[in-house]
Amino acid sequence: MTVPEVVLPSAVKIPDAPGAVAARFQPPALTPEVYFGAFEGIPPLQAAMVPAENAAPSAAAELRAPSGEPPATSGEEAQAAQSLRFDGAKAAEGSAGGGKSGGAALVAADPAQAEWLGQIVATARRSKTARAVLAQVDALTRARGRPLLVAIGGVSSSAAAEYALDHELVSVGRGSLKDPPEAVAPLLLHELQHALQYAGSVPSGAIETELEAYVVQFRVADELGWKPPRSEFHAAARRKLEAGVDRFVDYVKNAYKQSLGLVGSSMEELEAKLELRRRRQVGRRARLEKELADKEQILERMRETGQSEEAIRRFQLDERDTLLVRLRDAAHELTWMERDLQILRDPVLRKRYRAYAGNVMRRVRAYRRSLAGR
Repeated sequence: MTVPEVVLPSAVKIPDAPGAVAARFQPPALTPEVYFGAFEGIPPLQAAMVPAENAAPSAAAELRAPSGEPPATSGEEAQAAQSLRFDGAKAAEGSAGGGKSGGAALVAADPAQAEWLGQIVATARRSKTARAVLAQVDALTRARGRPLLVAIGGVSSSAAAEYALDHELVSVGRGSLKDPPEAVAPLLLHELQHALQYAGSVPSGAIETELEAYVVQFRVADELGWKPPRSEFHAAARRKLEAGVDRFVDYVKNAYKQSLGLVGSSMEELEAKLELRRRRQVGRRARLEKELADKEQILERMRETGQSEEAIRRFQLDERDTLLVRLRDAAHELTWMERDLQILRDPVLRKRYRAYAGNVMRRVRAYRRSLAGR
């Protein structure tokens, strides 16, 4: 997928500064291609799916990347995407992965950790829920023609594992190398569920994606017989769910404060909140562009007045290049917001997201009922 270069004021030049920051001033490529592919390439939802035969012609068929050019979606990729059930519910084992999911589908970023990853995946396969998710991951990676990388380290201090949308990369903390496979597998499956979710038309950061991923994590842990320490977020969130669905939802929403969703909100309220964020982001980008223009003017005066090369170099690195990174990130965040608004404003994708959100809550309630019988 091509991503447009950030448009800066005409007075601002992209300098030939050392390093990658100023080389090609572009937001990182968006992920995955299915986002802006043809309508037929978007994975169907598991439950209250809008029947395709009843779907009116929609902008979804022309949903485009910010570049304005829709990436081509092959018939094979579209067919494989249609087989995905990215909520992980009761997928037929072997229907997508032929019983070999998690092999070529998941690859260790560091070859030295391939054996470790193989042990985690082998342990996960003892779980029915994990096998279903792994089969879907296998289908997705085959459709894309590339595996999903799993890296050790690089997660934030508050996370045990992460899925980076922009990089299509699953990362788990280094402490996982010392943990038993039964402890790591639920975390890995939580992040793999995110990879499946964002291969479909789910708004980025939707709170429902976390609610669903935690249900997957809970079920995998239960099926593997793993009980996490009470101090871990997993255990605390599960206790909240035992106490009630609303308490669980509130607990997760409090932990993911930047996430928006339909839980406790209408579609109109959600769209209004996202539009407000978009407008604020547009203003933030404009302020950064003005600040960058000021820094460029200072750099020009430094050169004109014969300041030392070292002083000019340090100013570029410390002041100008820092702004370039901030502006790149601001532009990229804005791209995601506009992509999410496209989803909420398209009639078909809007219905799909509503159906997805409703199905997630049914899965949450179903899991809580299963706890009552134990």
